[in-house]
Amino acid sequence: AGTVASSVGGNGEIEENSILFLDLNGTIEERAQENPFASLMNNDFNSYGLDEIIDAIKEAKSNKDIKGIYLQAGAVEGASGASLEEIRGELASFKESGKFVVAYGDQYSQELYYLATIADKVILNPQGSIAWHGLASTPVFYKDLLEKVGVEMQIFKVGTYKSAVEPF
Repeated sequence: AGTVASSVGGNGEIEENSILFLDLNGTIEERAQENPFASLMNNDFNSYGLDEIIDAIKEAKSNKDIKGIYLQAGAVEGASGASLEEIRGELASFKESGKFVVAYGDQYSQELYYLATIADKVILNPQGSIAWHGLASTPVFYKDLLEKVGVEMQIFKVGTYKSAVEPF
Protein backbone atom coordinates (compact mmCIF):
# COMPACT_ATOMS: atom_id res chain seq x y z
CA ALA A 1 0.00 0.00 0.00
CA GLY A 2 2.77 2.38 0.79
CA THR A 3 6.34 2.63 -0.39
CA VAL A 4 8.93 5.24 0.33
CA ALA A 5 9.62 6.84 -3.01
CA SER A 6 13.25 6.88 -4.19
CA SER A 7 14.61 7.08 -0.71
CA VAL A 8 15.54 3.63 0.50
CA GLY A 9 19.29 3.22 0.39
CA GLY A 10 21.21 0.01 -0.10
CA ASN A 11 21.10 -0.68 3.63
CA GLY A 12 17.29 -0.49 3.77
CA GLU A 13 17.22 2.73 5.78
CA ILE A 14 15.02 5.64 4.83
CA GLU A 15 16.99 8.67 3.74
CA GLU A 16 16.25 12.25 4.78
CA ASN A 17 13.49 14.22 2.99
CA SER A 18 11.67 11.11 1.83
CA ILE A 19 8.03 10.91 0.75
CA LEU A 20 5.64 8.05 1.37
CA PHE A 21 4.10 7.00 -1.95
CA LEU A 22 0.58 5.74 -1.23
CA ASP A 23 -0.64 4.04 -4.41
CA LEU A 24 -4.38 3.40 -4.19
CA ASN A 25 -5.08 1.26 -7.22
CA GLY A 26 -6.96 -1.91 -6.36
CA THR A 27 -9.23 -3.16 -3.63
CA ILE A 28 -9.12 -2.27 0.05
CA GLU A 29 -9.96 -5.07 2.44
CA GLU A 30 -9.89 -5.26 6.24
CA ARG A 31 -6.74 -7.38 6.28
CA ALA A 32 -4.10 -7.88 3.60
CA GLN A 33 -3.93 -11.29 1.98
CA GLU A 34 -1.13 -12.72 -0.10
CA ASN A 35 -2.22 -13.77 -3.58
CA PRO A 36 0.15 -16.46 -4.90
CA PHE A 37 -1.23 -16.00 -8.43
CA ALA A 38 -0.75 -12.21 -8.57
CA SER A 39 2.50 -12.44 -10.52
CA LEU A 40 0.86 -14.74 -13.08
CA MET A 41 -2.06 -12.37 -13.67
CA ASN A 42 0.24 -9.54 -14.78
CA ASN A 43 -2.11 -6.75 -13.80
CA ASP A 44 -1.59 -3.59 -11.79
CA PHE A 45 -4.73 -4.05 -9.73
CA ASN A 46 -3.62 -4.87 -6.19
CA SER A 47 -5.30 -5.81 -2.97
CA TYR A 48 -4.43 -3.76 0.11
CA GLY A 49 -5.30 -4.30 3.71
CA LEU A 50 -6.76 -1.41 5.63
CA ASP A 51 -4.36 -2.32 8.43
CA GLU A 52 -1.38 -1.99 6.05
CA ILE A 53 -2.44 1.46 4.89
CA ILE A 54 -3.09 2.74 8.42
CA ASP A 55 0.22 1.29 9.69
CA ALA A 56 2.16 2.88 6.81
CA ILE A 57 0.66 6.31 7.54
CA LYS A 58 1.34 5.96 11.29
CA GLU A 59 4.92 4.92 10.65
CA ALA A 60 5.43 7.84 8.25
CA LYS A 61 4.06 10.22 10.87
CA SER A 62 6.55 9.08 13.49
CA ASN A 63 9.54 8.88 11.12
CA LYS A 64 11.46 12.16 11.11
CA ASP A 65 12.96 11.41 7.67
CA ILE A 66 9.56 11.23 5.94
CA LYS A 67 8.39 14.75 5.12
CA GLY A 68 5.07 14.03 3.43
CA ILE A 69 2.72 11.68 1.62
CA TYR A 70 2.06 11.49 -2.11
CA LEU A 71 -1.38 9.97 -2.60
CA GLN A 72 -1.74 8.40 -6.06
CA ALA A 73 -5.45 8.13 -6.82
CA GLY A 74 -6.14 5.12 -9.02
CA ALA A 75 -9.21 2.94 -9.09
CA VAL A 76 -10.28 1.73 -5.67
CA GLU A 77 -12.98 -0.91 -5.42
CA GLY A 78 -14.65 -2.47 -2.43
CA ALA A 79 -13.69 0.24 0.03
CA SER A 80 -16.47 0.93 2.47
CA GLY A 81 -17.25 4.42 3.66
CA ALA A 82 -15.99 3.43 7.11
CA SER A 83 -12.62 2.29 5.69
CA LEU A 84 -12.21 5.52 3.73
CA GLU A 85 -13.14 7.53 6.82
CA GLU A 86 -10.49 5.69 8.84
CA ILE A 87 -7.80 6.33 6.21
CA ARG A 88 -8.85 9.98 5.94
CA GLY A 89 -8.73 10.35 9.72
CA GLU A 90 -5.22 8.89 9.82
CA LEU A 91 -4.14 11.28 7.04
CA ALA A 92 -5.56 14.18 9.08
CA SER A 93 -3.54 12.99 12.08
CA PHE A 94 -0.47 12.80 9.83
CA LYS A 95 -0.99 16.43 8.75
CA GLU A 96 -1.25 17.55 12.39
CA SER A 97 2.40 16.58 12.75
CA GLY A 98 3.29 19.42 10.36
CA LYS A 99 3.90 17.21 7.34
CA PHE A 100 2.23 17.60 3.93
CA VAL A 101 -0.12 15.46 1.85
CA VAL A 102 -0.44 15.86 -1.92
CA ALA A 103 -2.95 13.91 -4.02
CA TYR A 104 -2.73 13.30 -7.77
CA GLY A 105 -5.02 11.38 -10.06
CA ASP A 106 -5.79 10.90 -13.72
CA GLN A 107 -9.37 10.20 -12.68
CA TYR A 108 -11.01 10.55 -9.30
CA SER A 109 -13.88 8.36 -8.27
CA GLN A 110 -16.22 9.83 -5.71
CA GLU A 111 -14.58 7.75 -2.99
CA LEU A 112 -11.02 8.76 -3.86
CA TYR A 113 -11.96 12.41 -4.25
CA TYR A 114 -13.41 12.31 -0.73
CA LEU A 115 -10.15 10.80 0.50
CA ALA A 116 -8.07 13.35 -1.43
CA THR A 117 -9.89 16.34 0.05
CA ILE A 118 -7.76 15.99 3.20
CA ALA A 119 -4.65 16.74 1.11
CA ASP A 120 -2.97 20.14 1.09
CA LYS A 121 -3.11 20.06 -2.70
CA VAL A 122 -5.36 17.99 -4.97
CA ILE A 123 -4.04 17.70 -8.52
CA LEU A 124 -6.07 16.39 -11.47
CA ASN A 125 -4.53 15.51 -14.81
CA PRO A 126 -5.70 18.18 -17.32
CA GLN A 127 -7.13 15.37 -19.47
CA GLY A 128 -8.67 13.67 -16.42
CA SER A 129 -12.11 13.64 -14.85
CA ILE A 130 -13.95 13.44 -11.57
CA ALA A 131 -16.82 10.97 -11.31
CA TRP A 132 -19.05 12.74 -8.81
CA HIS A 133 -22.53 11.29 -8.47
CA GLY A 134 -23.53 12.53 -5.03
CA LEU A 135 -24.58 10.59 -1.98
CA ALA A 136 -27.90 8.82 -1.80
CA SER A 137 -29.94 6.56 0.39
CA THR A 138 -33.00 4.55 -0.50
CA PRO A 139 -35.21 3.03 2.17
CA VAL A 140 -36.48 -0.49 1.58
CA PHE A 141 -40.14 -1.16 2.31
CA TYR A 142 -41.23 -4.72 3.11
CA LYS A 143 -44.99 -4.22 3.58
CA ASP A 144 -46.09 -5.49 0.14
CA LEU A 145 -43.68 -8.43 0.24
CA LEU A 146 -44.86 -9.49 3.67
CA GLU A 147 -48.52 -9.28 2.57
CA LYS A 148 -47.80 -11.49 -0.47
CA VAL A 149 -46.24 -14.23 1.66
CA GLY A 150 -48.95 -13.98 4.30
CA VAL A 151 -47.00 -12.40 7.12
CA GLU A 152 -48.78 -9.86 9.26
CA MET A 153 -46.53 -7.56 11.26
CA GLN A 154 -47.52 -6.62 14.80
CA ILE A 155 -45.71 -3.50 15.81
CA PHE A 156 -45.33 -2.15 19.32
CA LYS A 157 -43.99 1.37 19.68
CA VAL A 158 -42.18 2.48 22.80
CA GLY A 159 -40.71 5.96 23.04
CA THR A 160 -40.57 8.80 20.59
CA TYR A 161 -38.72 7.16 17.67
CA LYS A 162 -41.69 6.23 15.50
CA SER A 163 -40.13 5.91 12.02
CA ALA A 164 -38.08 2.80 12.82
CA VAL A 165 -40.97 0.55 11.77
CA GLU A 166 -41.87 2.38 8.56
CA PRO A 167 -40.31 -0.28 6.27
CA PHE A 168 -42.77 -2.83 7.72
